[in-house]
Amino acid sequence: MRGYHFIIILFALLINSEAFSQHKKTHLPYSKFEVKFGFGFEQGFNLGLNYYYLKNANFGVGIGSHFPPREKAHHFLLNAENNFHIVLTKRRVYELSILLNQQVMVWRYSEPDFSHDAVTLGLNSGLRYAAPSGFGVMLEVGPSITYTLKFHKVESSTISPNTNTISSNFRLLFFHRF
Repeated sequence: MRGYHFIIILFALLINSEAFSQHKKTHLPYSKFEVKFGFGFEQGFNLGLNYYYLKNANFGVGIGSHFPPREKAHHFLLNAENNFHIVLTKRRVYELSILLNQQVMVWRYSEPDFSHDAVTLGLNSGLRYAAPSGFGVMLEVGPSITYTLKFHKVESSTISPNTNTISSNFRLLFFHRF
């Protein structure tokens, strides 16, 4: 039942009264800043801020961590990203775009037996939906290339590092442009 409440609240934020008003705007709001939050395979639960240096391009910074937290494990991530979106349809009540995203993520993961410091390059593409209220949702998929900077383990541990890997990445983000 909780899932239905979340979907109803999300729908209300994405489609607000401006969509059905007689005084409709002919464009969506375009400001310089956007806050975002979401979940991704590499990013975990993440929060961030984007700055639009062009109408359809932005630079963002963010932090992330596994959510829910794992017992006796710590994960922390800093990322910088550049987004560019190509508008497919632009209507009075929504905008649908193709998103191209490049990310650099520096992260640390540690458990009692080991700690792992790495850099990951993410090359994602996806879809971006924006409502006239400024709220929207993005769905990204693509490869992520991880390079290990440091791997420390206790002598009795049998864990070996999973270094220099290419894996798939998925991220679902909600944003608000203000």
